[in-house]
Amino acid sequence: MAATKPTPATAGCLLGVMPQARKGVETAIEQTVSGSKTAPQALADAAKELQPAVDAYNSSVG
Repeated sequence: MAATKPTPATAGCLLGVMPQARKGVETAIEQTVSGSKTAPQALADAAKELQPAVDAYNSSVG
């Protein structure tokens, strides 16, 4: 993933907290592949870290 050339097609959704969510999933995948965390734990940690951003976004858009 790190070697992918950034283009509009590879940027994905850029609205709301999607960039942070995508980064959290990338990190969870890396942690799972490296064996530092199980997949459920890595994803749970990513969700916990992202929740404040989701809450802030939701309150900003009503």
